[in-house]
Order: sequence, then structure tokens, then C-alpha cells
Amino acid sequence: MWRPRSVGLGAGVSTWIVLAASRAECVTRNPCRPQSSVQGPEGPGRKVIIWQRRGGLNVMPTRDSPAKQPRDTLSEEQIDLPHSWDDLFKDTRFHLEEVEEVVNEIAGRWRERGFSNVHDLGCGAGRHSAFLQLEGFEVTGSDISPHGLTACRERLSEADLRPDLVLADMCALPFDDGVFDATISINVLNHGSRELLQLAVDEIRRTLRPGGEALIKVLNSWDWRFGSGVETEPNTFVLAEGPEQGIMHHFFDEDDLRTWLGDFELVDLTRERIPQNTSTAPGDRPVNRDCWEVLVRRPQARA
Repeated sequence: MWRPRSVGLGAGVSTWIVLAASRAECVTRNPCRPQSSVQGPEGPGRKVIIWQRRGGLNVMPTRDSPAKQPRDTLSEEQIDLPHSWDDLFKDTRFHLEEVEEVVNEIAGRWRERGFSNVHDLGCGAGRHSAFLQLEGFEVTGSDISPHGLTACRERLSEADLRPDLVLADMCALPFDDGVFDATISINVLNHGSRELLQLAVDEIRRTLRPGGEALIKVLNSWDWRFGSGVETEPNTFVLAEGPEQGIMHHFFDEDDLRTWLGDFELVDLTRERIPQNTSTAPGDRPVNRDCWEVLVRRPQARA
């Protein structure tokens, strides 16, 4: 079962107590900001986890998964795609191999709940699409990057898995209402203006069945890149350097995150902080990648 990986933090608590299980040693931090709590159906508490690195999961072929038929798809000519974004997937360094541990954990939870069909929104090169198929789920992957989908298709084919992939805009998904039991979107829903990201998360809700869940991971306003580049609207920046130079990023503070997900039931909210060994700020200061890991549920239809 997918379980919280750290203790809850109540309002006014002056210490972060971190329980990161096998992923990290326990540490204590003195926060710079007051903490608040999250009350969800699965239990209270916003968690903070801090660790140095993750373990990877080897993907081995075991079974096929039947494809789901979307109602339509986009052609490459129909997509106004930032050139540098699609270029990322031309570089195999961005064909990530390691499965996020939160995805590994959520697979058990969803299996216990009888979920079968999962949407991998922003599937990229397919690390999570492959893993979830091997866990027994029917997986549909979507991405706006043609090169990302090519890499995903190759990965799935090499593992003898069925590539059920759709070239699609996350703000206008080509699927009927309520067709998925669950959705994952890992490090995707930062890329765009706040208005477009609202459209995207509303599409996740629309395509989930009532009671379906979404696992979402997004950057927060503690991330080291926050404030870098040109600010186009509050908490939204077009990065000026690095591999994602020229790409818009929105960084969610907690209030913004809650508003963004306001039409969902909040099941779990965790702050993840990962020191970056290969990135430094001016003066060679160490930097941290800082994210929210969020599990939400589409409410059941009222009688």
C-alpha cells in the first residue's frame, strides 16, 4: 500500500522531522517558513522528505498490455511546440531510466484498489509507462514531444510491451470523459503559464472516473531555479540558462497548489527536497531541487 513517508507537520511546528524510509537517512532541519497541515481522507499532515539520491528499478519484459483507443490525436504539424523542448529528447541523457520511488509505491496502492488503466501524461521516454505495464496496468502514454514518443515507443518495444501512445496537448486531451482509473504526471505540469496549467489539470480531472486518482509531481517555489530568467507572471519564469533554457516554468507555492487542485480531494501532500550534486548557484553555493508530490482524487458523483 502507498503510505506517507514522513510524519505530519502541524501549524507552528518549528522543526522538520523527516522520515525517508529506505531512500534516505533521517535528518532534522530548521525551516525558514511557518508550516501548515494537510487533512486528507488518508490521514493528516504535510510531509517533507530530504535525501541525497534514489535507487533505480530495472525494467524487464513480462507481459503485453492491451491498447486503449483515443478518439483522435494531433499530427506534428498541428503542434506549436517550443523547439528547445522537443530537442531535449534528441539527447539520450534525458531518456531517464530510474523509476521514481513514489511511482513504485503508488502502483501497490492502485493495485489494491482494483485500478487497471492508467494515463501517463507527459510520458517522455517511457520509464514509467514501461514500469506500470510490467506491474500489470494498461497504460496509455501521451506527450507533446514527437522525439519523446519515439524514444518511448522504442523502449516499450524493446521490452516486448505494447506502445499505446498519443501525440497530444495536455490542455486538450483526446480522450473521453472518465476513461482512466488513474493518472500520473511526473515533472510535467510546470511547463506553461498558470492559465494553461489550470486547463491541463482540469483535463486530468475530466478524464478520470469518479473516485479515480492522480499522482502529480511539480516544482515548488523553494526550488533553486525559482527567480531565474524572465518573470512573465507571478511565480512563472522563462529560464535563461541550462538545458531547459527558453522554456517557461511555473513554481507552485502551497496556496497556489491548493487553489490549482481545488476541484479534487487532497489525499496526500509531500514536499520533496533533493540536493543537486552537479548544479551550483553563483559562488558555488549548493542547490536543491524542490518539488511537491501530490496524490489527489476525483470526487465521487453526488447522488
